Amino acid sequence: MRRVTLRAALRPVARQWQEKAAVGALRPQTVDSYITGSERLLRFVLALGLEYLDDVTDTVAQAFLDAPGNDRQGRLVAWPADSTRRGRRSSVDALFAEARRLGLTTLAPLLDLPAIPRSQPRPVGTLTDTDIDQLRFYAERGMPQTRHAAVLGLLLSGLHTGEIGLTGTTDLDFGHSRVWATGAARITARYCPLDDP
Repeated sequence: MRRVTLRAALRPVARQWQEKAAVGALRPQTVDSYITGSERLLRFVLALGLEYLDDVTDTVAQAFLDAPGNDRQGRLVAWPADSTRRGRRSSVDALFAEARRLGLTTLAPLLDLPAIPRSQPRPVGTLTDTDIDQLRFYAERGMPQTRHAAVLGLLLSGLHTGEIGLTGTTDLDFGHSRVWATGAARITARYCPLDDP
């Protein structure tokens, strides 16, 4: 198998990702994330004096996952957060998986690396009277008239703001006075009670 530079491999891999996004097999945001992560890997590898796709060994991949970076305000972060490391890992994994499918490499540099831990989902807390008063205040003054009552009701029942947009009328169970909450990255899916009308 001929050696392919990482830069040359990125073009056909990115094209494949974009084609998958066009048919709905990947989300466009995922493609953007993969391309951004792969371009960062390319800069990292070039800074090490490496050039080829097969130069990315498990040691190089681990160094990339753990590399310092900048936060959203541009400040240097000596040790990246686990979520950043998982994003980098996902990009590298997707890059090599697609490159293997295209016959550009046989390597899987992340295969033997340890998993990056995830924190446990946080338990859902109860709202205090002050929280409820503040929710009512902002619902009455800051939301469109057609939606504030529904949003307020869902917030008061225990849904988080990230779950409200995913909640539809089919999630309401009036027979049991509850609403299904889909959960989020750190919140488990569950039923939340509804007050009697």
